Amino acid sequence: KKNRKRAILQSYKSVRGYYYLLLFLFLLIIDRVTKIWATNLKAPIDYGIFAFQYVTNTGAGFSIFTNQNTLLIYLSLIVLGGLIFYYKQLSCLGVWLMITGLVSNLFDRIIFGHVIDFIDFKFWPIFNGADMLICLGALLLIIQLYKDERKEKGMSKEKETIKKNKK
Repeated sequence: KKNRKRAILQSYKSVRGYYYLLLFLFLLIIDRVTKIWATNLKAPIDYGIFAFQYVTNTGAGFSIFTNQNTLLIYLSLIVLGGLIFYYKQLSCLGVWLMITGLVSNLFDRIIFGHVIDFIDFKFWPIFNGADMLICLGALLLIIQLYKDERKEKGMSKEKETIKKNKK
């Protein structure tokens, strides 16, 4: 029974990996298409609370590292490498979302020398879909790590209780 459960779990994990890969490709295409659309905007499209406005960004969020494209390429590659290296331990949707956003923005930096931003909520720096994927992915990863830690603490408390009961 134990081996069968392990086999089912293993096949689920491999299928889930394919779904994540398909999701990666789908979201990457969506992000690329929206950035191409944004580059063709002749003027901002204003909806009151937010607008679509094409801007180029040579820095990171909140205008940090402005004109430091090379540095940001290397930082992105390091983070991307870390996410890929630790994927087995961190395996969750959040990792794939962060990888997708990093790859898309990295593509912009390498090909264009800047990131294409276009979503403007007027009270927040202008951003793009890849930025949303990175932030959502990081949030999901933090939640997953928190859940894993709580689960691990619960299991170690359970083991302590079992040891005490055996004595």
